[in-house]
This record gives sequence, structure tokens and C-alpha cells, in this order.
Amino acid sequence: MPKTNSSPYIVELDTPQSLDSSIVGSKAASVADLIKQGATVPAGFVVPAALFTEFTAPVAADISKILESVDIEIVSSAFEAADAIAELLSATSTPGGLTEAINARVSHTPTGLAVRSSATAEDLAGASFAGMYDTFLDSTDAESVMNRVRDVWGSYYTGRAISYRQRQGIPHESGSMAVLVMELVNAEAGGVLFTRDPRDGTDQILINAALGLGEGVVSGEAQADSFTLDSETLDITNRNVLDKEVMLVRGTAGSTDKVPVPADKRSAPALSDSQLVATAKAAAKIKQASGDDRDIEFAVVGDTVHILQSRPVTTGEKPSTEFPVEWEEHENEKLHWRRGATTPTLPLVTAYVRMAGIAEKRSVDVTGQYMGRWDLKKWVHGYVYTAETPRDKEEVNSLSLKHHLMGRRHLEKGSTYFYDVVEPELRKNLAEIEAVRPADKASTAAHIAYLKRGMQLAADHQCDLHWRSWAGFKTKDDLSKLFAEITGQPEVESSDLILGIDHMTARLSARMISMSKLVKSDSWLTEVFESRNYDAIFARGNGSRPAVAKFRSRFRTFMKIWGRRNGIGYGTAWKPTDPSWNMRPEIPLDSIGSFVRQDLDSQGRSHADLKARRVAAIKAVRRKIGRNTKLRKKFDFELFRGTHHIKMMENHNYLIEQCTFGEYREAINRAGVSLSDGGWIDTPDDIFYLELAQLEDAASKDNYSELRSQIIDAKEQYAENSKLSPPEFIGAALPDDKKDDKYEPLRGISEDGQTIHGEPSSAGSFTGVARVVITRTSTPPDVRKGEILVTENTGPDWVPVFPLLGGLILDGGDNFQHASLICREYGIPCVIQTKDATAKIADGQLVSLDGTAGTVTLNPMV
Repeated sequence: MPKTNSSPYIVELDTPQSLDSSIVGSKAASVADLIKQGATVPAGFVVPAALFTEFTAPVAADISKILESVDIEIVSSAFEAADAIAELLSATSTPGGLTEAINARVSHTPTGLAVRSSATAEDLAGASFAGMYDTFLDSTDAESVMNRVRDVWGSYYTGRAISYRQRQGIPHESGSMAVLVMELVNAEAGGVLFTRDPRDGTDQILINAALGLGEGVVSGEAQADSFTLDSETLDITNRNVLDKEVMLVRGTAGSTDKVPVPADKRSAPALSDSQLVATAKAAAKIKQASGDDRDIEFAVVGDTVHILQSRPVTTGEKPSTEFPVEWEEHENEKLHWRRGATTPTLPLVTAYVRMAGIAEKRSVDVTGQYMGRWDLKKWVHGYVYTAETPRDKEEVNSLSLKHHLMGRRHLEKGSTYFYDVVEPELRKNLAEIEAVRPADKASTAAHIAYLKRGMQLAADHQCDLHWRSWAGFKTKDDLSKLFAEITGQPEVESSDLILGIDHMTARLSARMISMSKLVKSDSWLTEVFESRNYDAIFARGNGSRPAVAKFRSRFRTFMKIWGRRNGIGYGTAWKPTDPSWNMRPEIPLDSIGSFVRQDLDSQGRSHADLKARRVAAIKAVRRKIGRNTKLRKKFDFELFRGTHHIKMMENHNYLIEQCTFGEYREAINRAGVSLSDGGWIDTPDDIFYLELAQLEDAASKDNYSELRSQIIDAKEQYAENSKLSPPEFIGAALPDDKKDDKYEPLRGISEDGQTIHGEPSSAGSFTGVARVVITRTSTPPDVRKGEILVTENTGPDWVPVFPLLGGLILDGGDNFQHASLICREYGIPCVIQTKDATAKIADGQLVSLDGTAGTVTLNPMV
């Protein structure tokens, strides 16, 4: 942008006026100060705040009258005022001379321009106004800049800005709005840096960075890696590298586009170590010059760090420790209540949790099972706490024994209670609900009614029928014990006895591998998967390629079977808001892509290979048994039970956690879309901030006009509750008979820092590069063949990519959960319960794990 002298309409960033926040606003003044300090800042100019005052002057009295009617206790009133003011401003003329000045200052630019708000009263101590006003990244010429200047002016009176000022006690007339126009940096990566941790005030540098434009971090539209650096030495002390699905980039026609991250960059850090240190050094200089801690937005191109804005860090206090508890019934205070989650419950989910409690009680009353005994629910400041209904211990244990003996009778007849009773009931219930599923264009009331039905079915299946499925099975593996008794080998070596079992999870992985081979057979499809441009597969005209047509057909069939999958299960990172595969087909396509990039023929984990190993292992044990008929009969029974325990685990997961919960999640989405399409809520996922009772009330009245304000109230309350530190338990202390006084085995890092001790989970040893995943999602990570996955825990959500792993290391986990079972099936060495492997192992570090001994060696000599 060619520079001219400042005028009443334009203030250049290198003039004395640009340092005066009353003229150019806080943000622009800060940028001008950065230029004065010598920081690398994109070129730009400011439309001064005086022009905003001139723009609003003709309607100022009307605006003041509208604002006087805003009631801080009624959230919707601020948004109603915003709509009225926006209507006034839309008819107000632009100050004379400004359009001509911008025409003279701005020429068409291929790089694009960012038009940013710069209010005169923002970035205050305790009131940062972060995200309150609008920024636009899509201008390319004078006309588009002028349009966006008006949009930024209008953002001074958005509902959120009006509400924020009132809650902070800041008069609306005390501020004004300047507009900062800057060249848009076509960043390789960008984000936000804090010179002091804003969460708790710790003296450390925190960097959040995403690929592409840093706006993706600020808006939350792109996944951001996070890094922590020592403030003094700039050593990188922590890395949390995510699988990044999308990035924001500059579009070809002035737009800001959300595009897939190329496959080879998904799991790579957004910033290299040298770029991290360079960014931290630039921030340290700014902090020193400013004299206080800073919140800095930046963009990186090659070795150059561009600073986009800098403002004081206005947060960093430790979370409140006050957590008062009120008891409606005195008797409940005598119970031990444990915290259900570390985050507040979303309002819509509270209804499910209540339904789940009823189903859990029903399940315990029939089966005596222990997992559902925490059936009482209590919410304190949005956090759910659970307690056990007082029961006679001997009576409950008797119920459990009877249930398992009944299950054993089914096993002795060559079947299982799951096959004979539970599975038919699950399939009948699913068929019935699918038969009444409303069409997408059905009434909103119909979608809400179906949502309630889907919610109830999910609670009944997950919290009742789920636990009835265990009849005859045990969490302790009698097959492994018998194997050790017969062969004299460690129990963990028995895993070959259960390789290559046919169940829904094995079929899922096999189908993905088959489709990946089809992709690899066609160069065009291979390129599509490398670029993750999946829309091209289904675009009109591309089906003329035989491989594409075949892939489309197979994928449609695949999705009919597994499309409702959403990853929930024991050890999962699942959240209620996570989509099903039908809602986001790129999730299974990414998993297929993980197989596309591997040498599948050398895996040695085909179903045929695994089955052959299983047959050989069984023959070896039977040779050891010899002619001992009694022992052979015992072995055959335990082999049958062990085999069908795994089939039950994976098939009940398919029917309950995947099909049922997927149906429930898609019912939520359809209701959310219906409300969003009707203009009653902003986004489909806003429905999670509404209680089921509120939805039913609106549907009964056929009046959804109050939902938006109810959502705003709920979001504000959720944000406030999230600042609290809920205790692990409330009420009475855990009774002595519930405490675990057993011997604590060796766990965690050794004194010399070279070995991590855990629980053996799947036999074998492997040395390879660690792929450390700290922040888990229900979407499987992008892994490369032979990597050792290190994470806190995992469940059915990541199982589809297990065949690629060289090994698995978990901080937690249990030997009866899906991850351990699938590792043993595929012959993947696995160590669980290491306590803190994710903290002791760095991403990319060479490690050696021994799944037989339960140990992990760091930096082994190879």
C-alpha cells in the first residue's frame, strides 16, 4: 500500500498521531508502538475514531434512547437493542471525503487486506474486550475496505459488545471506534502468544499456533498446537501437537477459506523449534519495551515473525476454590458423592444423565453389577456428582452371582446370554426407533420428540442392557491363568489364543484396509487422499473413473453399517458434542487415508495371518494337555468363554455405543439443524445449551422465540461455572469398606529416569518412534506404520488405526478394555497404567516397550 501523509480521514502508523489511543484506538496505538520499537509489523493505516463519531452523530440520540431500555438481567434485551441500532446505522451515510481518501490510499492488492476494530476503550485492566468487536480478512480493494469499515463501526453496537460494557460498568458513550487496515500476511502458521500463562499466572511463555492464518486460533475454527517455553532460557518445556484437520487460508477472491490440512502436515507441529524460539524472542522484546506481560497475535512466514497486535494480559488469576454445596435432603449429605467430570454438564446432557441414573438402578436391581451402582445424581454449580443408592451388600453380591451363574449356563450350552437375550433386544429396539425416524424436513416438534426418544434409548442401552451383557464373563481373564498353569509361560503370552476373531471391530478395520488398497490402485484417488480433498471423490463427473465409482459404492455400503459410529466407549476421548461419521464423513476417510500411506503388505496382520497364529497357539496348548480329558474340557470351555467375551465386547460396543449413541447424536443434530434453519438458534450445536424441558415447552407452544436468550444465559452460566475448581468429592468421606488397601505395584518412572514401569497388557516387544498425543479427541490420530502411540487412554474411538501401530503405551487403562483386547488380537505390544508416560516421553523420541514385562525403556541403545 503506497503511503501518503496523514489527513482527517487517514492516520499513518508511523506518525505521532498513531500513538494516541484517543485518536486511533488501543489496538492501532499498540501496533504503532510496535513499529516504533522495531518489531516486524505489516504495513497499514487507521481510519480515526473521530469519523465513527461523525458517522453516528445523526442517530446518536436515538441510539442513546435504545440503550437506556437495555436490562442487564435480560440477556435478549441487549440483542434486541443491537438489531434496532443496526437498522438505524444501515441508513446512515458515510462521512463525506472518507470514500475518496480510501480510494486514494488503497490500490488493488493480491495479498489482501485485514480490516480490524480498534476501539478507544479496550484492552483495559480487567476488561480486554477480546472478541467483542469484529475483524475482517477479505478485503482486496478500496470498495471492499470501505464496506468493511462500516461493518467494523457497526460492531461497536453488537449485542455481545453492549452486554459486555454493561456488565463491566463501562458507559457506552465513553468509547469510540477507529478502524485499523493492514496488509494481510499470507502466513504459513500463526496464532497467539502469552508472556505469562493466562490460566493461573505462571511465569512461562504459552504459544498456541495453527497452520495458515492465525485467525483460526483466535476464532477456534482451526485446531491449534500448544507449546510452553521457559521464560528465562526459552527452552521448550511442553509440546501438545494435535492432529490438525482444517486450516484457514487466503482465498483467491478475497475470501478466507477453511481447507483440509495436507496429509503430510496433519500431525506435524505448526511451528518448528527455531520458529518457536524466534517468536518467543520477539515477544520478550515487546514485553521488555512495554513493561508488562503481553497477549500477542503473530504470523510466521519462513524465518520471519510478523507481529499483528499486542495487548496487556488481563487474566491469570487462580480458579476460585469456593464451592458451596446446598443439600435439599439431609440424608444425602451422609452419602459419599464423587465428581463425575472435571467440566460442567451441558444443559441438554443433564436429562440424559438423569435417565441414565434410573437405568443404572434398574440394572443393579436385576444384575447386582458394580459399574452402575453410582446411580444417584446431584448437580452443584453445573458439575454432576454421583453416589450409590444404599443397598444391602450381601443382597447385591447375591444378585451378581445369580446373574453370572445364569450366564454360565448359556455358555455351557455353546452360546451366551448376550447372543440369546441382549442382542435380540438391542436389534429390536434399534429397528423400532429407526422405523419412526423423522425426515430431515419434518417439523421441529417432531425432531424434538424423536430426540427425547433417542436419548431414552441411549440411556437404557448403555446403562442397563450394556451391563446385562456381561453375564457369565469376568473382568479377570481365567483363560490367561489356565494358559500359564498348563504351559508355565507368563499369562500375558496367552494373547495368541484370541488372535483373528471375527467381530464388528475387526470387520471395520478390514473394510478400511480393503478400501485403502483400492485407493492405492489409482493415482488420482491417491492424490485426493494426500491432499484430503475428499469432496472431489463425490463431485459430479468424477465417477466416470472406474476406481472412483467402485470406491463410492463401497464407501456408501460401509457408511450404512458404520456411519453412526462416534467413538464412545471405555477409555474414549468422546464428548457429547462429537459428531457421528455420517455427520462428518471426513473422519472415516482420514482413517482410510492413514492406511493409504502405509506398506500394508508387510503388516503381517491380515485376518488370515492372525487366524493361523491362533490355530497354532491352540494346538500347542492342546499338545501340552495331552490326554488329560478333564483339563482339555476346562481349557475348551475357557477358550470358548475368552473368545466370545471379546466378540461380546466388540459387538455390543457396535450396537450400543456406536449405533444407539450415533442415532441419539444424529437426533440431536437434526433437531439443532431444524431450529437453526428456522432462525431460532445460531448454530445446530447451540441446542446443547438448552435443557430438554425447555425444548419440549417450546415445542408444545409452537413458539421457539425464547430459545436464543436461554442459550445466551446458559453459555454465560457455563463459562462462570468453568472457572470453578470442583472438589473430587462432597458429602461424607469414602467408607472404609470401599477403600482399596491392596498392595500398590511399581508404576511410573524409575529413579534413574531411564525406565517407565506399568502393567503388562499385550505380549511382545518393540522399539520405535513415539507418537505422543496429549489432547485426545474422538477422531483417530494420523499415525504412521510402526509408531508407538503414547496417550492417556484410548477406547473404540481410535481402534480403526490400531493395525498400523508398533506398540501402545497408556498412562491409564485396564486389561479388559477395548484397547487392550484389540492389541492382543493384533499382536501389538502394549503397556498400560504407566501413570505419566505422556509427560516423560517426548513426541518423536525413541523408546522400547516390553509388553510382557510391562516396562518402557527411554532412549534405548540400538
